[in-house]
Amino acid sequence: MKRLAEQKFVNSRLVKKVPFHCEVIKIDGESVYTPRYAEIVARMFELRIQGKGAPSIAKILNEEFDAPKKLRKGEFSQHFVLRVLKDRATTGVLVMRDNTEVADYFPAAISDATYLQANDRKPFMTGVVTAKAGTTNVIKGTTRCNECHNGVIVKTSKSKFRYLKCVKSSHGCMVQRSLQYSKVLLPILDSLLDVHWITKALKDIKRSKERIDYHEKQVVKLNQILQKASNLTVIENLVERIEQHDVYITFFRTIESGNHETILDGLNVGTKSGRATLNLILNITFKKIIVDFSSEQITLVTKIDNHTQKRPASINDIRHANVWELQGLSSLLLKDDVEVSATKLRQLLTPPTQTK
Repeated sequence: MKRLAEQKFVNSRLVKKVPFHCEVIKIDGESVYTPRYAEIVARMFELRIQGKGAPSIAKILNEEFDAPKKLRKGEFSQHFVLRVLKDRATTGVLVMRDNTEVADYFPAAISDATYLQANDRKPFMTGVVTAKAGTTNVIKGTTRCNECHNGVIVKTSKSKFRYLKCVKSSHGCMVQRSLQYSKVLLPILDSLLDVHWITKALKDIKRSKERIDYHEKQVVKLNQILQKASNLTVIENLVERIEQHDVYITFFRTIESGNHETILDGLNVGTKSGRATLNLILNITFKKIIVDFSSEQITLVTKIDNHTQKRPASINDIRHANVWELQGLSSLLLKDDVEVSATKLRQLLTPPTQTK
């Protein structure tokens, strides 16, 4: 018998790795997940809620439990603790590659409320530099350098514009060039609104209805937790997660209605929440976006059916006028979050040709 995720999302790639707290056993010839190490995970979250840091938690776990042999070096480490504390599978949730969540896929080791409470404490200092929420890099997560396949970052320069470059351009990548951010972002948004290929790839009414139903149930569930929450940080986290589910619901309803070209209407990317929403929309839509800095070409691949489109990194062939009308667009493309009108922005990005 196929698992729920395989039945509902047959075209999506699953995360096959078994969560730490589970193991797979055979019952009547069928593979079944069992929560073998749920007690260890529950203790880990308990210690985190008490305010313990990752090194302290690892030390206590090593004192109280015999570490499973499957762990590296046969002991609990702070890196292992960090990974498990961030893993939604501890609540029984399977997170698909398109960020769709399947509830009750695994046996839960802790409740949603416990997960939120533990992860709403002061963040761990892991030594890993990550982009801040609300960053101007709204294409992070899906966009890669064609040469080395690492991610891309948005940088400022002496000019008034922001630029895109490979994150490894100074650390081993052969490509040293950068591209004006507008030449990459605007074609991506233009393709996002192009119903001639995006809707064909994404419009699956049955699948959309299933996903809408799932996310609506998650909103109800989170609202129930929200009603009982008293900690301000927990409340803010719950509200943010509810807003994310609302983005999914709006997205799939738009696909269902056949009005995909309106997906950006009303969005303001001059705000933190607007930028986060745009990043989420792009991550829902695209499996990968490859930027070839040398040839100035962009390759876009949708998550469903791997529909592929190639186009130049250029603002000269933007087909959808509402790309330019996106609220707050200039604050993404111009240095220091400068806000200008759509007309002024076009003039800045496409200066008049000089005559000899």
